[in-house]
Amino acid sequence: MDGIQAQNGQDQGIGIELTLRNLSLSVIPPPSLLTRVARKLRLITPSATSNKDKPTDDPHSTTNNQVGLSTLNPSNIEGTTSEANTDRDLRDVGINIFRYVDLTVKPGQVCIILGGSGSGKTTLLNTIAGRMNGSEVCTSGSIQCNGIKAKKFWNDGSVGYLQQNDFLMPFLTVRETLQYAAHLRLPRTMSSQKKQELVELVLLELGLKECADTRVGDPGGGESGSGGIRGISGGERRRVSAGVQLLTNPKMLLCDEVTSGLDAFSSYEVMKSLTNLAKTSQKTIVISIHQPRSEIFKLLAESDGQMVLLSRGDVIYSGSVRSVLPWIECTGIGSCPTGVNPFDYLLDLSMIDFASNALEKTTAVRRDLLVQAWTNRHKDARLSKYLKRPHVVITKEGSSATSFADMSLLTSSGGESSKNTRNIPTSVSLAVEIIPKGAGPSLLSQIRVLTSRGWKNQIRDNIVIWGCIAECILIGLVVGAIFYQMDDSLAGIRSRSSLIYAVGAIQAYLMLMILIYRLSQEIVVYDRERMDRCYAFAVLCSSVVRGFSSASMLGNAIFAFFGLSTGFFVVVSDIPEWLRWIRYFAYTNLCYSILASNEFTDHRFACPYTDAGGNWDSVRCAPYDGNAILVGQLDLKVGYYPEPLLYMLAYFFGFLFVAWVALTVHIVNPTNMGMGPTLMDLFINQAAKFFHRKPHTVMSASADGIASAASSVESLDIEKARKGETRLEVFSRGLERKAPVTIRVEGLYLSVFLSLFKWTPNGIWQWIRGMKKEKQLLMNVDVVFPAGELTAILGGSGAGKTSLLNVLLHRTSSNLKMKGSIYYNETKNPSLRMINSVCSYVRQDDNFLLSHLTVRETLQYAAELRMDTSISRADKYSKVEDIIDLLGLRDCADVIIGSPSVKGCSGGQRRRVSIGIQLVTEPSCLFLDEPTSGLDALTAKAVVLTLKRIAASGRTVVCTIHQPRADIWHVFDNVVLLVTGGCAAYSGRADRVVEYFEEAGHVAPEFTNIPDFILDTASVNLRSPELEEKTRKVVNALVERFDNNKGAMLSSQLSAQGQGELTKLNPQYAHFFKAFPILTRRSFVNTFRQKGLYFNRVFQPVIVAIIMTIFFAPLGNGPNGVTSRFGLLQQTSPIVFSGMLNNVAIYPFERDISYREISDGGYSATSFFFSFMVNELPLEIIGSLGVTIFMLTITRMQTTILTFFSFWVIMFGYINTGETIGMAFSTFATHAGFNITLMSAVISVFSLMTGFLSLNIPRFLEVINYISLFKYGSVIMTQNEFEGKVFDCTPEQVKVGACPIPTGKDALALLKFQDKDWDLYMGLFVAVVIGYRILAWIVLLAKVKTSRW
Repeated sequence: MDGIQAQNGQDQGIGIELTLRNLSLSVIPPPSLLTRVARKLRLITPSATSNKDKPTDDPHSTTNNQVGLSTLNPSNIEGTTSEANTDRDLRDVGINIFRYVDLTVKPGQVCIILGGSGSGKTTLLNTIAGRMNGSEVCTSGSIQCNGIKAKKFWNDGSVGYLQQNDFLMPFLTVRETLQYAAHLRLPRTMSSQKKQELVELVLLELGLKECADTRVGDPGGGESGSGGIRGISGGERRRVSAGVQLLTNPKMLLCDEVTSGLDAFSSYEVMKSLTNLAKTSQKTIVISIHQPRSEIFKLLAESDGQMVLLSRGDVIYSGSVRSVLPWIECTGIGSCPTGVNPFDYLLDLSMIDFASNALEKTTAVRRDLLVQAWTNRHKDARLSKYLKRPHVVITKEGSSATSFADMSLLTSSGGESSKNTRNIPTSVSLAVEIIPKGAGPSLLSQIRVLTSRGWKNQIRDNIVIWGCIAECILIGLVVGAIFYQMDDSLAGIRSRSSLIYAVGAIQAYLMLMILIYRLSQEIVVYDRERMDRCYAFAVLCSSVVRGFSSASMLGNAIFAFFGLSTGFFVVVSDIPEWLRWIRYFAYTNLCYSILASNEFTDHRFACPYTDAGGNWDSVRCAPYDGNAILVGQLDLKVGYYPEPLLYMLAYFFGFLFVAWVALTVHIVNPTNMGMGPTLMDLFINQAAKFFHRKPHTVMSASADGIASAASSVESLDIEKARKGETRLEVFSRGLERKAPVTIRVEGLYLSVFLSLFKWTPNGIWQWIRGMKKEKQLLMNVDVVFPAGELTAILGGSGAGKTSLLNVLLHRTSSNLKMKGSIYYNETKNPSLRMINSVCSYVRQDDNFLLSHLTVRETLQYAAELRMDTSISRADKYSKVEDIIDLLGLRDCADVIIGSPSVKGCSGGQRRRVSIGIQLVTEPSCLFLDEPTSGLDALTAKAVVLTLKRIAASGRTVVCTIHQPRADIWHVFDNVVLLVTGGCAAYSGRADRVVEYFEEAGHVAPEFTNIPDFILDTASVNLRSPELEEKTRKVVNALVERFDNNKGAMLSSQLSAQGQGELTKLNPQYAHFFKAFPILTRRSFVNTFRQKGLYFNRVFQPVIVAIIMTIFFAPLGNGPNGVTSRFGLLQQTSPIVFSGMLNNVAIYPFERDISYREISDGGYSATSFFFSFMVNELPLEIIGSLGVTIFMLTITRMQTTILTFFSFWVIMFGYINTGETIGMAFSTFATHAGFNITLMSAVISVFSLMTGFLSLNIPRFLEVINYISLFKYGSVIMTQNEFEGKVFDCTPEQVKVGACPIPTGKDALALLKFQDKDWDLYMGLFVAVVIGYRILAWIVLLAKVKTSRW
């Protein structure tokens, strides 16, 4: 009955009450390959490995944390997506992510999930959202919404999810992104005007007004070298993603790291918006968050918010926010100190401090005590009584604790803008009230909106659009020139057939490749929206596989089947009967049929034979009779006109239907638990595990261990532990003092020129005239960064913090205009080489770490590359271990880095890895962009303390920072404050900033976090025109005041003594013989662990060869055998595409990593080039060998030792040249879509001139053909096959023209290959292959020399 009432309530539109009971999740690797085989053969039984150490079913028993397989059975969980996993009895190893989470969140409440990096916050959110459905995921417990299984709510779109990664269309503006989201997500009964009003309100609410008409762009666009377009800042992207979810209007909204990348002011405003949204619309909102400011604690406590505090997957507390501090007191740990952010206090309690061995042990005991207290909460009568009265505030001694009214002092909001906006209702809460109930947009509306959005995003990609246009023109001109003025000879007739095939197939293949690339990049947006149940009918495209590498291999295979079935390359009668049906489903065959029928129907070519009466000889002139060619050679009907057109239309809709089915059935979950090990990994690693078995248990501390470690509260002497020597002190002792480097900036301006091009007459005219719009990023900035001190750059999102760092490090892109002076000591505007000699740079994003290396391996390779060769490897690795301990990475040291599509380290852990890479070098100047973003409070503090110690050794340390906690703030020596518009509002001592603001009339309230107060005061509030005008006046006044006083303020930071000029020495630079072996090993390990990518690189050309073998094998020796051999030899040229596509799948990412490391002065472009080549060559050798075996031997072409090895060399050269072309073009132009278009066109042009398709190439193209390896490879393979060849032709067949080419000599004469020197052409072939690779090397060197990243 309760379930029915809940169902009825849900149908009536009420909110969702979320209930979690004993929810646990583990990642359990599959059993070894040999284990599965052994079990099938009954050599071992599942019970031998699956029933070891089974725990009791009671989650609160003393052994509950040693989670067994029976407990983690999918059948135990309600509402999860792992119900299909039936092989759990074969699992014997597991890693717990979180354990026994109990939570209730009612409609109208906000719940935050708090915990350190790697504590399981994101995984818990994914589980609540129903997106943890990998085969290796094992869950237990229940997830219920309104008392019933959550699966129904996942399926009907009641749950919205803001993921940690931002999936947005790069060429849409912020306003357009939200407009399309509104049209896709809001009810159809809501008018367009109301939707637009809601979009504008969301823009104001999220502070996106000033960037509303700016393109979203790509993450790191314009900076990483990845070809991405420059757009909004990272914090603004985060807010756009939040806005998209707000427009979904779900009953329950899940947000993963919604405040990451935002400044303190924006974070607080976003949290206020979400709290008001929950209250006014009775939504259930669950948020994971890293470093919430103190005002958010008060905000949630006053609104009856809930929270879950996790620590390494264990629950420390779950319940009301207002009760968490009294609960901590009841455990005997102590009370929150006055003036400390409660969230910081709670995070400190949940984390293990790795500052020293003593602190690590002591804080581990404290954490275990809290976990044990929560686990035993139902057994302790006093705690159980407390839990039944969750809002009663008591202490351990029974006296009243600090009341919430008193706590308001602790969490009072600071800053002018905060005080003025306290009583102003939020825009989003008003907007939600005007959203009517009802169904979403109709199917036709979805199609219209998606079409408009896709078209606009595509048409604005000017490079690809113009590239496609240029490719079509190039192919048209070249094909026209190659087949210009064909005669009526047999060669001319064959050229006509070739032209017909080229027109119908080549352009189709080129568009196939570019569309596969575009869809593989864009479909992630559709996948995200479909997981949100935004629409039922997605873009119609093939979606069997998502990655470009796998999708291109599948597209190549299908197109090969279609192309070979036309009858052009192999006579239809020679195609195996069981394959002939394919031609009836091949659109290329229809196109070929239509064009061939047009050309040959009733067309008689000039036949040299006549009968006795001088008339047409129907027997000997059969090869010149168009109708005979259609029927006899091509197996087509004469006058085959109307039917194929109808079939083509039917095929069009048929393929769309198949694509729709594929998209509907194959819904890709953005939450991917990993790509898994390679086949070789499974065989080697798990074979070792099979033969060396030992008991494995789930990685978790048992309750008994906790009890013994946490035997008494008195053991928690934190202060005593802090008095010992810390790891930071040990690390800092080893820092060599550097010559001081003071950096000063004078009159710095930075602007970007934006194109005004639009697909309108006025936009095109402005583009032709070269008109551009200038946008100011930095304006008249004068600041100083003193040596030996730690300087923080504060500012809101989009204020120019990252731009300032890039200018200081000489890493601005070419479309930026800089004016002003930058001094390193006395050196004015030093070169990039000089800057690299003293500087290291930790960038904002961590997307340029190799995803399949572990944390330890990443740091070890960095140490080998960057540290001096005089230091032994043991010492380098010892320093790596010190950095791992210093940054708290010990628990994840052997976990792979991961990526958005590969499960690995958490975002905070990846951030610390990026910092650790730069710490190995000990530079004179260290720059860090958002080093604490994505980190929990304790880890952020540890990182900043590390930076302080580094600065104390005489180094200049500069970092941008968003939300520093109070105890972090006091670590900074200096502060630079940037405001909207890129202007400086303060640059000076951190301990004087409060006094400076008081002199300006802005007094910080008592107990306020100073950086929060600064950012609140110096931010423009865009929520209303009145607030915007008032706060903008405050900001402008601060800028004006600093301009008037900066002379004296900056001079006080400069050293009285001159510090000389910089030297040109670069101690970090690794010469070729040092860098080459390290880069080679690093790339090999990373690539080898990617099973799909490694498989595709080896077998993509082999699969194409297998398909060709299926059609051609065995080659006949009759009259049709000549045509089949010509077709087979011609079809060797597409092997080059396999090499090119393999390169595009991996080279751009490794290229971007190398660009950054080369830009940092780590090594040379030559080192990267040859290391990539060495890792590529073995795969090409294996792939070309496979192609040779199938295409040469199995098809029964002439096979000798000479022909086998020469064919192998040619196939290797083809694959290698494809990789070379990919490297050259991907280096020259970093836009991958444009590169694929242009590369495919170039390869297609050269493949048309092999000599098999057109037998009369114009002279100017013949000259160009000398640089084509196809010219030389075709001659070698043709001579190998036709030399001395005699076909089975009877004299009668020769006489009547049924066998026009009876011998191999005649075939060579037809192709004009008979006089070619085999040895010369083989030498030229090898020279061309090597020459192409040298050219790619030169292109890379030129690119690195002329570009900056």
